[in-house]
Amino acid sequence: LKDKKELISRWIKSEEERFNETLDTGIERLEVITEEVLKKGGKTIPGKMAFDLEATYGFPIELTQMIARRKGMSVDMEGYEKQMEKHREISKVPDKFSSVAARSLIISGKMVDENYTKSEFVGYKKLKTRSKVIGIYPEGIVLDKTPFYVESGGQASDEGWIVVKGLKLSVVNVRKENNFIFHKIKESENLTKEFYHKTARAEVDEQKRKGIMRNHTATHLLHKALRETLGEHVHQSGSLVSPNGFRFDFTHFKALTEDELEKIEYKVNQKIWENLEVNTFNTTLDEAKKLGAMALFGEKYEDTVRVVKVDEYSMELCGGTHVKATGEIGLFRIISEQSIAAGMRRIEAVTGKSAYELVKEEEKTLEGLSDILKVKREELGTKMAELLENSREMEKKVKQAEAGSAKEKIKELYKNAFELDGIKIIAYKDEKGSRESLLNLADALRGNLKSSIGVFAIISDEKLSFVTAVTDDLVKKGIRAGEIIKEVAKLTGGSGGGKPHLAQAGGKDITKLDFALSKVPEIIKRMIS
Repeated sequence: LKDKKELISRWIKSEEERFNETLDTGIERLEVITEEVLKKGGKTIPGKMAFDLEATYGFPIELTQMIARRKGMSVDMEGYEKQMEKHREISKVPDKFSSVAARSLIISGKMVDENYTKSEFVGYKKLKTRSKVIGIYPEGIVLDKTPFYVESGGQASDEGWIVVKGLKLSVVNVRKENNFIFHKIKESENLTKEFYHKTARAEVDEQKRKGIMRNHTATHLLHKALRETLGEHVHQSGSLVSPNGFRFDFTHFKALTEDELEKIEYKVNQKIWENLEVNTFNTTLDEAKKLGAMALFGEKYEDTVRVVKVDEYSMELCGGTHVKATGEIGLFRIISEQSIAAGMRRIEAVTGKSAYELVKEEEKTLEGLSDILKVKREELGTKMAELLENSREMEKKVKQAEAGSAKEKIKELYKNAFELDGIKIIAYKDEKGSRESLLNLADALRGNLKSSIGVFAIISDEKLSFVTAVTDDLVKKGIRAGEIIKEVAKLTGGSGGGKPHLAQAGGKDITKLDFALSKVPEIIKRMIS
């Protein structure tokens, strides 16, 4: 623990920051929900809304209940529990395969050869086999032996073909149930009892298998490179390996920098160029651990395990299919890196042909830019920097012009402003403006006036937008922009809020905008009194 003190501190800080973000987002969403319920005359937050808060935003139901109580409201816990139960039931249903059909087939014994107790997987060494059909079910076929890899450990199942009685059937998915391997057939309507006990030719799609093998071995190289670059706290927490690419989930507390990603990508490619030998062997779990083989955290292993060893560089427990030497991977490219949960990151990458195609696509993009900008590819960086600088200067000038325009407009509006107890009130509809122009008006009011309140509005795409600004001297007297905007927006069927000096809102009924703006002085007068 002492050695990991700094790492633990960083983890805790990261968790605190993420939890605070969750709270802020959840509270904002809950505010909108409670306002909608109260507006309809209700006092109970619907169970589905409470569940969605927890499932989508990670906002605990206990906090929802506590905040509801403070507002004199309650939560429909019966409805919440129904949503939770529905969620649990959905989670139990397999996404690609009828597990129920598989179990009933084995349990009933119908159309299954009683002399067999399992299907034999021979796909580590063979991609083609002559097999026997020992079972038929509504969606596919069971063989006595098969070269098709069953999806597991993040590696996708093989695809390919099974030929029975001259009929070529496409295998689109493979699952294992009660030691039998089920091949899901695309043309399931062609399945017939006549296939039972017949000889079948099973063949894995070689190109897709090779793509999977390249990508799977690359995940092992990536895992090692991540630990070398970021630290030994990095552990694989999941993966999805397909023929065209892979994603790799791992533990880490912050986003990777461009420099870190570049180092990691180079390390993996370096091991590919070294063409390291890849070996697999079976041993006991205890012996594998003694040898230093990496195991997935939380994964359950049998007493006998399969080890994948990449020369002296990497060694992991793995049941997947791999290349015989890292050179077969060809090329490795990282596509993206992102957060997927607290303390969890994800890298998506491609290898081989997919990596080559990515490089060619990037080259085409660069060529296109070169043609558009009329410069050589090696001069693109300098030209882009020049254009960005010019763009920033232009943007700066535009903002200055808009600010100047807003300042002049505020002076004009101030002359005709409604006055209440020494407070100037401006209620203005900008016919041709944007949300940005409203914010400019708000800034101009606060930066150039005293004892003033502005409520600005626009109609855009049949929707209302409001911005309210209050000068600092009035904020100190307790006048709040957020409270004003809520009352104004409410008159148009909308809602909003914000800080004491600046607030924003949305409205629904555009026909009530003029009426709402006309009520601004009355609303402020009521608040002051």
